Amino acid sequence: MVIERKGRGTFRVSGQKTDAPSASRSGFGLGAVLCALPAAYFGVAASYAVVNFSDFGGAVPQFIRYILAPTAIAGALLWTAFRAGRSTALIVGVNACAVMTALFLYEGFATYRLARSAAAIPNAPENPHIAELGVERALPPRATLRRLNRAIGGDVSLATAFLGGVPHENALLCVRPDGGLVTYKADKYGFNNPNAVYDAGILDIAVLGDSFVEGMCQKAGEDVAALLRKSGRNAASLGFRGNGPLIEYATLGRFGPSFRPKLTAILYYAGNDSENLETEIETPWLRNALAPGADFGELSPSAGQIDAARRAVAGFWGGDGVATKTYEARLWRNFFAMSHTSAVLGLHYPATPKALPQYEAVLKKMRELTGSWGGDVVVLYVPRAERFRGALPNEFAFRVNERHVTDAASRAGVDVINLASEFKRQGDPRSFYASDGHFSEKGAALAARLIAERAAAKDGTE
Repeated sequence: MVIERKGRGTFRVSGQKTDAPSASRSGFGLGAVLCALPAAYFGVAASYAVVNFSDFGGAVPQFIRYILAPTAIAGALLWTAFRAGRSTALIVGVNACAVMTALFLYEGFATYRLARSAAAIPNAPENPHIAELGVERALPPRATLRRLNRAIGGDVSLATAFLGGVPHENALLCVRPDGGLVTYKADKYGFNNPNAVYDAGILDIAVLGDSFVEGMCQKAGEDVAALLRKSGRNAASLGFRGNGPLIEYATLGRFGPSFRPKLTAILYYAGNDSENLETEIETPWLRNALAPGADFGELSPSAGQIDAARRAVAGFWGGDGVATKTYEARLWRNFFAMSHTSAVLGLHYPATPKALPQYEAVLKKMRELTGSWGGDVVVLYVPRAERFRGALPNEFAFRVNERHVTDAASRAGVDVINLASEFKRQGDPRSFYASDGHFSEKGAALAARLIAERAAAKDGTE
């Protein structure tokens, strides 16, 4: 190093370079790694949303939540990792990883609890009560009617398809966290009713829908139709888990003309009925229900059909590898998406809602069919529990689907009982849901009361 005097009090240093950056200001270190890990997670999440843009980017709330925000977080973390200096990157990286670890620990706990609850298919050897009750002769909790008809195989048509469970068998609805079983004895058509409900020949009310109507994880006498019967109405549940609007119309087409319900209540669940309808429209035998003069089949399945159904059911309980892998894949996908955590935080937004022209067509068919015997039809709109459970307000993201449903019903000339507004009007909307997202006892009671009030109003106009 050479120091040169340039004048009075002035010096110039030459030789060894003295302006090298401090090790604490730049470079690749542990902090960069810790920042890059959560950045990679948010980058992958945003990329998945971009690939599935129609679901996660087709509306402003979904675009901000699933694409813009994760991309911004990933970008900020990467900038911190490589531009903010090692000490800053280390502080930010440690905190970011700590937060992500805590969130994933909660998500893991919630996923484990779900896997042990109503959605899990218990195996008979693991639970001796299953064999004692004989529920392995009915469909397992996750099995749907579409899946049953696929498993039966052969030339399935609308006229020969199973539109109810296996008649007269003990059906398992769910396994409670304490290991207790919730079951019901299927009626002669495979639904959750006593056979005596059909003795009068005419129903006051028919309730159609999915697991909300079947009474998923609700004790005997707590489902909607049972509560309607307690109120003095001759009501029947014609719902089954996994049903969507088109199979519900097929069910009405098969059973409605014989029992001519004065009021038919169609439950629409915002969580999956739109997707169910898309799948059903692509199912040839179900699509035929919309054809003029469709043959909906006989009320009771033949002995041969019941035998074929029992063989298929035995395969389900014996271990359906495809269904199990599908369920496990969904669990893992939701785990990595932190779906439970997002719901608690109020950051769970539904997939971008789509217009429902097919639903309008189905409702028009239902109105025409019920009108043929002088009956009435009403839609019961059931919002998702996530709409009310979050710490942050997110209801705006769910209202689009609600508008699509109410608009489709309005165009079809069908009234709607909107449980979203009813839950809020009653106060504490979360209390109307059980922990699994289905109706709580309070929720089923409110739904039954609103349907009964609609039936009473109709009686008063006749």
